Amino acid sequence: MSQKFRPRCDTVPHPGWETRKVAMVLVLTIAVFGVALETSATARNQPMPDSAAFVVTIGEATIDHQSAVTSTDCIVVLPDGRFHLERRKQVAPNPTSSLNIYESSLDSTQLQQLLNIVKKESLTKLPIYALPAFPMAVPWFSTVNAKVARAGQIRTVGYWLWRGGGADDSPTSTPDNIKKIWKDSEVALQPLLEWFHGIEASKLSPSNAESTQCAVDGNLAMQ
Repeated sequence: MSQKFRPRCDTVPHPGWETRKVAMVLVLTIAVFGVALETSATARNQPMPDSAAFVVTIGEATIDHQSAVTSTDCIVVLPDGRFHLERRKQVAPNPTSSLNIYESSLDSTQLQQLLNIVKKESLTKLPIYALPAFPMAVPWFSTVNAKVARAGQIRTVGYWLWRGGGADDSPTSTPDNIKKIWKDSEVALQPLLEWFHGIEASKLSPSNAESTQCAVDGNLAMQ
């Protein structure tokens, strides 16, 4: 699988809010899924290659500078219920992150629940995922990003949450219409996120599979 959906964990210094502001700007710019570099070019309806048949990918990331913790999780689910899941976590000042990879298959109930969720009108009619302005400088943020395969198209939706930051700083300074898209998307994507958390909480056996970062534009063959 090619590298497109990219959870990232980067080293972050934590001597105090004012002195780490520059470091946070950098991390917030490059951290989550490579989102600023990748999603701006792909956050729209796109033809879905035959080799990239999938149901959904879900990515969730949180960077908490006060607790010095960065976590990024993602999953890609194939039409037959097989899935590839990755969970990364980094606690500063450790320069490396832990990575756990799981590959398994959904049972019929889990798969049907997922299919029911991605078919909901409240999700299918969401506006395309909108990015905040970069760089950002906030002490905490979280983002959820989902790619839904439907009718031969890939639709990217998602939202951003954050705490702190000045009124003139991104993402607080984001136009109100974009903030409304994020809020509406948060509500509509809640069932999908809860489904994802349920899969993460189930008893999964670690896999020896390589990290794919839940990419969806290449060969999706799984063990």
